[in-house]
Amino acid sequence: VTQRVKTEKKLEREHRYNQMLFNDQENIVFTLNQTDGVIKANRKFFETFGFDSLEDFKEKHQCICELFLERDKYQSATMAS
Repeated sequence: VTQRVKTEKKLEREHRYNQMLFNDQENIVFTLNQTDGVIKANRKFFETFGFDSLEDFKEKHQCICELFLERDKYQSATMAS
């Protein structure tokens, strides 16, 4: 049992460290998959694009590409139809 507790604590420390690295990046960092789109984003992403949270982003956008289409004044496929 003691070894398991030590291992769990070590994993938790590593997780916190990874979160700190992820969020303290000066660059925009996000992860995504085909099914859900963006599944995680760092603070710089939210600051740059003006969202409060991932839920806030997903309420307004289905795809991260929409952020760049709007910024560069391109029409999205749904707008062009």
